[in-house]
Amino acid sequence: MVRNSSSVLVHAWRWAAGALAFGAAAFGLVGFVASTPAAADSTASKVVQCDSGIVTAGDLSTSSVAVARVPIDTIVPEACGVVG
Repeated sequence: MVRNSSSVLVHAWRWAAGALAFGAAAFGLVGFVASTPAAADSTASKVVQCDSGIVTAGDLSTSSVAVARVPIDTIVPEACGVVG
């Protein structure tokens, strides 16, 4: 299959947009958890890191990461891990 440079660029932008959307979603989740009253009142907490890994499309590579301190009883998604 022959691809011209504009179709490669479109695919690269789609991958970049997907990685950006993942980062924005993780950041939104972190912001929501951090804004809850339980997060402000609790002294027991843990640091959670969510990482998209490296996403590559052609010669374009991107990644995203979000880190937040959350209450100790917060459920951590599979794609994330506890730091420290």
